[in-house]
Amino acid sequence: MVLTKEQYSRYLRHIIIPEIRDQGQKKLLEASVSIYGENVKELFSLVLYLTAMGIGQVNCYFQKDDGVALLISQAKDLNTDVRIELIRDKSPESNFRIVLGSPPFIKRISKHLLKDNFVPTLFSLVKQWKFALNLLRDSEDMLEFIELLPEEEGEWDISFPFLLSGALCSIEAVKEILNIGNNIEKILSFDLLNLDIKDYHKSESIKAIKSINSEYEKPTDISQGKILVVGAGGLGSPVSIALTMIGVGTIGLLDFDVVELSNLNRQVLHSTSRIGMLKAESAKYILKKLNPQIKINTHNVNLTKENAIEIIKEYDLVIAAVDNIETRYLLNDACYFLKKPLIESGILRFHGTSTTIIPEKGHCYRCLYPNIDGMSLKAPGILGAVPGVMGLIEALEAYKVITGTGTTLKNKLLLFDGLDMEFDIIKIEKNPECPICGENPTITKLQD
Repeated sequence: MVLTKEQYSRYLRHIIIPEIRDQGQKKLLEASVSIYGENVKELFSLVLYLTAMGIGQVNCYFQKDDGVALLISQAKDLNTDVRIELIRDKSPESNFRIVLGSPPFIKRISKHLLKDNFVPTLFSLVKQWKFALNLLRDSEDMLEFIELLPEEEGEWDISFPFLLSGALCSIEAVKEILNIGNNIEKILSFDLLNLDIKDYHKSESIKAIKSINSEYEKPTDISQGKILVVGAGGLGSPVSIALTMIGVGTIGLLDFDVVELSNLNRQVLHSTSRIGMLKAESAKYILKKLNPQIKINTHNVNLTKENAIEIIKEYDLVIAAVDNIETRYLLNDACYFLKKPLIESGILRFHGTSTTIIPEKGHCYRCLYPNIDGMSLKAPGILGAVPGVMGLIEALEAYKVITGTGTTLKNKLLLFDGLDMEFDIIKIEKNPECPICGENPTITKLQD
């Protein structure tokens, strides 16, 4: 297989990563992944990220198919290289398999999958605010594992665990196909509301399953919340999808750029047919289809010191979904002066960082990065689903800040390593010498 000129443009951010290159992208385009879920909403991010990254064949099973036409249409328009087929009866041959859903659903569908030829299978068990990932490589381990799963159904449908789990699963699919990084050797357990991420040895399956069984109170209504997302690209796409699905009242989308083919390995709100369209308008087109009730304000402008205060003051919280240092400093300073919470993430290749900034209650962006002049992050390679993971974490943080629930990343920095599938959270302190929030500030107005 020889990549075309168009494919080189589409997958450029993958091709320049040493672990992938053009040979790795060819392998992805020749691969097949089968995924199984209860409904379209739960598999939404998984389907889009597998498609965006160029998995050649994506086979999908939905127990309930409401909304499947919208998802399949967006996925096919996102990447015309990818074939997407619905699984009707017999499971098709594939290189990798992902089963995502509640424990009872996984138990039911897995009994059918055991009748097929076994391929490496990644399970994502989801219950309320928690989920657990378990990669199994033979049918005996699979049978033993599913027998431990409970039969009772969950009470609430919470979007965050399914969206984040889907992005993580898509990364594991790429690693499996390309034989790069370290695959999941343990069971990873995620408590999203309390920011608690643990791993369990395979022999601790019962303990791992129990770790996702505790109850939480029902998700808080955030239909009155107003959130500004600065950037409608790799980070802004998953942020906006998550906020739309959980019912935020108003989303502001600020981006002056247009959709390009080279965006589409990671910017899953956009598509081939909308190349050349303003990103904010392209994003709005899909988001309104996902949730017609949501209010979306588009700001098709470049953020500057002249307009930042006027735009930001209308919102409760700001999410930075940008790829350059200058805009990050500007957002940090404007949010500090307006006393608006700011959620920040950064990405590079297989890695990501995230933090939550609450003015006067902790660190700011300049505390972390005080002297970076003119540095741009537009050029490096990025695995398509990594900004998906980090953007979904940003959306989760925004929900917790607005509702006052759970544990946030205030005074913390989350570090994500997708190659090893590791999360670390480290404590950080406010810098007393920070030029804007320190003891003797030298920045008292927005800078050029």
